[in-house]
Amino acid sequence: MRIRSAPGHLGVNCLAGRRGFLITARAAQPLTTPPPPNAAASDSDQACRVVCESVLPSYDVCIIEDLLGVNSFFLARALADCKSLVVTTPTVDRIFGARLRNALTSWELDAEVLVVPCTEASKSPETVLEVCRVAADRRLGRNDALVSFGGGVCSDVVTLSASLIRRGISHFRVPTTLTGQVDAGIGIKGGVNFCDKKNFLGCFYPPEEVLIDPTYLQSMARAQLSAGFAEIVKMAIICDRELYDEIVANGTQLLDTGFAAPRDSAWRIIWRSCELMLYELQANIYEDRTYERLVDFGHTFSPHLEALSEYRTPHGHAVALDMAISAAIARELGTLSAEAFESIVNLLHDLELPVSSPLISVEACLRSIQEAARHRGGRPNLVIPMGVGSAAFVRRADDLSDSLIRDALSNLAAVVRAI
Repeated sequence: MRIRSAPGHLGVNCLAGRRGFLITARAAQPLTTPPPPNAAASDSDQACRVVCESVLPSYDVCIIEDLLGVNSFFLARALADCKSLVVTTPTVDRIFGARLRNALTSWELDAEVLVVPCTEASKSPETVLEVCRVAADRRLGRNDALVSFGGGVCSDVVTLSASLIRRGISHFRVPTTLTGQVDAGIGIKGGVNFCDKKNFLGCFYPPEEVLIDPTYLQSMARAQLSAGFAEIVKMAIICDRELYDEIVANGTQLLDTGFAAPRDSAWRIIWRSCELMLYELQANIYEDRTYERLVDFGHTFSPHLEALSEYRTPHGHAVALDMAISAAIARELGTLSAEAFESIVNLLHDLELPVSSPLISVEACLRSIQEAARHRGGRPNLVIPMGVGSAAFVRRADDLSDSLIRDALSNLAAVVRAI
């Protein structure tokens, strides 16, 4: 992979077809140092960008400051030649709705805003059908588009809706939450919960473009920002020690400031998390080549824990609990040192993420492992850290016995008590 940069612009060309991303050339500085976000953009070369080109539809992941202000032309350019339906949530509409509508009006876009509840409890086929019904009322055609302007649930609902309308229309994403900006909003999946199964119904359907504005994070409640940090910590633990160290150094201050300061660190962490996620997805973007995915770290026990809580446990909290359990299992299996195990648990705690829960039990963990195996071709493929910055798979359910799980949970409880 070769990287190059122009002033205020970074990019990676990625082919995102059935054969996965093919990362090719674009210039001379590492993607871990994005351009400083201190100047307003006046053209497309003044945005931090990951370009994903495909033998199927291609898409850009762009990091842009002030998307509804001086850089609103990015949104205008995306929607200039089509009729669109912008789907947002009540909370996002309350904070950004007026600015969003002003931007759409100022650019004379043929766009309508639809506000729908987007929570894990409402992430259902019914919500998707509501979006599709409004799209039909608006008479969207094959050349028109949906836009998700919200968090990860909004993105999931809109992606699945777009894949169904007229067998597939374009969709764009503007993720407004940390989870959306570093995880749910930058891949190609959409889905809804069904029959008490998280994301049981879904699709692989690439967006046309993802527009990330880190300043939106300043509007987030602290607890939501903390929950989003779980997906960043996930990527750091499995593949990037430097990112992990930066989170240790600046994570609590970023929580305190809504990712406003230290600004360079905020942009670098978001950028690096996006880059790592796209890189890890590259070989298996449609999950049809292998059921072994490092990005499933934190996502073996978490779906069942969320369902047990009737989706009252935020996704990021469930992911944090999963990472703590998985690290404890790694410690029992001897792949993770005591020092690294305690560091991981302490970092999660410092970021105000849960590391214990009454939902956690040996039975719940074993059921999670069984369900994971059903979803992953017959094997649990549990991702466990080998240290900070690397990970491996536990492929056999027999290696995850009742007694091992019990000992791991006991060890985790002891570490939590010592915090």
